[in-house]
Amino acid sequence: MAAAAAAYAWARWCFASASPPSGTVALVGGAALIVLTCVVYFVLVEGSGAFFGVLLMALGLFLTLEAVEEGTARGQTVICDVREVTSRVLQSSGEGSISTTVYHFTLSCPGGYPTEITERRPVTSAGKRLPIAYDPQRRVSPSIEGDASPWRSALTALVLLAAATALAARRRAPDGEEFRP
Repeated sequence: MAAAAAAYAWARWCFASASPPSGTVALVGGAALIVLTCVVYFVLVEGSGAFFGVLLMALGLFLTLEAVEEGTARGQTVICDVREVTSRVLQSSGEGSISTTVYHFTLSCPGGYPTEITERRPVTSAGKRLPIAYDPQRRVSPSIEGDASPWRSALTALVLLAAATALAARRRAPDGEEFRP
């Protein structure tokens, strides 16, 4: 959970502070934090729990960063005209693949920003108006006003990080039998 706290603090600094790092430093620092955490986890945890724990840990840390991004205030709101709506179906490969549809909205907003948003649902059609909340400093992505909520990402991150912690807590006896301290 210390890794999640560090990821949260890093993301808050990058997304919401008065003097954030550059985008490159933010990206490299966040990636280094996640990779370092996963390497330490893998070294400290033995067996198959290390592999699966690293996967859960990495996903949980990414979702922690996403929750901070979603929860960051977007200080300006503008009513934009929706010029065009396109959709694209994204499919994973393999038998029984999962597909999801992504909707891309091309916008015409006063002041020229934002110019587009992407959603996983069809929120409106071309020719309609859409209220968009955005950060004038462009540190976080624009969203439909009132739509950004960090709770889903935060709760999912909590579950994944708890599962990774539970895997790390498992210990093996020298003869291979499992025991709990």
